[in-house]
Amino acid sequence: AGTLDPMNIVVLPFNAAADTEPALARQLSAFIAELARNHSEASINPLNFMGQIEQDGGPRAALINPSDGLNEFQMINSFFAQTHADQLVDGLLEETEAGAGTLTIRWFSNDQDEPIETLEYQYLPGGMFATIRTAATEFLKRLDADLPEGFDKDEEMFGTANADAFRNFLRGYDAAQYIEKAQGRVVTEFDVETPLNNLLEAVEQDSDWEGPYVTLIELTRLCIMFRVGNAEILEKALKKATEVEADDARGWFALGQLYGAVNDHESAVKSFEKASQLEPEEPQILSTLGQAQFALGMPANAERTLKKAIEFEPSPKPSLDILANV
Repeated sequence: AGTLDPMNIVVLPFNAAADTEPALARQLSAFIAELARNHSEASINPLNFMGQIEQDGGPRAALINPSDGLNEFQMINSFFAQTHADQLVDGLLEETEAGAGTLTIRWFSNDQDEPIETLEYQYLPGGMFATIRTAATEFLKRLDADLPEGFDKDEEMFGTANADAFRNFLRGYDAAQYIEKAQGRVVTEFDVETPLNNLLEAVEQDSDWEGPYVTLIELTRLCIMFRVGNAEILEKALKKATEVEADDARGWFALGQLYGAVNDHESAVKSFEKASQLEPEEPQILSTLGQAQFALGMPANAERTLKKAIEFEPSPKPSLDILANV
């Protein structure tokens, strides 16, 4: 006998009520969906709401919060038609200025005209973790699955016991995802300084949690790649990151990439040298340092550094081609 195909479940981004941050609503739905995907046999497909608008003479991608309430059933029906899902999940996050909130989650089946279940969770300021854990537990129960052992501990489930750090992380992570999905074609009013500051604050709120720091580096990398934001804002954030985590080569490497992107090769070399001191056998750092040295007019240093990079590179040793042009 053949095995049954897993249930196909589409998870829509949760809507944000008036005065509630859409980034938090979006990322809460994504977080719960990811837990369900990792710990059940169902096929979980989170969707994104992103529209296209014309700004500055070209198309740009805009994140959409469809409503400050729950979605109309007509919209739910259209998603069933587009996705051929067995079930669909949507929701609404409502928060007060003080940080208390209500999370509503609805389940729909493709053969029903009304939600098959509506669940509402309320929390006090600082109580978001308990609500997410309960919501995720009940989500998984519908899929005949359970949260892994140990997820009763905040650090295991969320990476941190600090709910404020988690919220700041979600804000920054949402920005990184937006830039990546938009391929840099963000709306003109998008301000990357706010999510950068959110991530820096999260790093300071829980210095033992790596998630915000890694996301900060990724966010700056995306900004450099797609030329989002201005160099001064990115430099300020990365300098702060290297102060907070002075012994982490990733921050120094990202700072060097920024300086290289704005043709400040002297500062780039200094930053890459610092990264190389912390990770002396990392070929990517060595190769990039060698290229920065060559751009600065230091061919002998560049040759020496690139040869060292080649020692540590696996085949096909990409620095060989770079060295041939030095």
